Amino acid sequence: MTRTTLPVLKAWTRIFELLECVNDHPYDRDGFQEAVLKLYPGKSPKSVFRGMAVPTLRSLGFIVGYADVIRISANGALVYTARQESQAEGLRALRAMLLEMDDKMDDKNGILSYLEDKPAIPIQALVDEWAPKITISDSRAVHNSAVHKRAARERIYDWVNFLAFAELLYRSEQSVRVDTDRLVQTQNDINTDTVEKRECFNGDFFMAYKRIVAEQSGIRTVEIESLRRELAIRVYSQSHLLMTERQFDILLKELPKASDQYTITFGRSMGADEKLFLFQGQYYQTVSVRFYS
Repeated sequence: MTRTTLPVLKAWTRIFELLECVNDHPYDRDGFQEAVLKLYPGKSPKSVFRGMAVPTLRSLGFIVGYADVIRISANGALVYTARQESQAEGLRALRAMLLEMDDKMDDKNGILSYLEDKPAIPIQALVDEWAPKITISDSRAVHNSAVHKRAARERIYDWVNFLAFAELLYRSEQSVRVDTDRLVQTQNDINTDTVEKRECFNGDFFMAYKRIVAEQSGIRTVEIESLRRELAIRVYSQSHLLMTERQFDILLKELPKASDQYTITFGRSMGADEKLFLFQGQYYQTVSVRFYS
């Protein structure tokens, strides 16, 4: 049986507020924690910050860094930026992230793919089908089938409820089915093969890079994750297109690395960094561009 994972979701109902907290306090763990605690009056930092907010944001890939260097990721910044425009746009961006995550769960056969061509099915049937596939890292679940089943069931319910919150699923008390129109829209939103998406990437990549270099007082070595974030916000603000981290990486791999105007080189990671860029079998953390004109 192919095994799959589902994210840990302890605080998904307040995902937009949590993104605002981390966006407003980059590299400021204390400020981030204080902002989260204001969302949950009377709760302890251990229960809501370390136990709920950080695990949820990290499982969704919406934050990077640890301790005093936690900050919002490119995907998190895109959802936050879209949400600043409207609730509908925030949900649209969130759907793009969730569909990409769901696609990776089981060799591009996640829960949305499983439900896509089906009418409404009982939620219990979905749980029975998927619970044995779910990997639970907790050692108690590894050696105890009852604990594994209960934990897997909770993960599935949380994921289904989050997909329903993002309006990718219709969820009743007893059954669940895909919102076909929104699923098709989201599939279009994460498609890198459109002319408009490729033109935006090719047109804005170097401008986003130059902006970061200017902010770094001319230092040409740029964190790839910072460039993903800058480009995502730039493309969305100008064209209302969603440029997720996954799309950025696909299009960067296809971008010519040398021409008569520039040469692109990548820097290797020296540690266990997050969200590295995989290119030709190697992982990279930074990018540098040398311009000839």
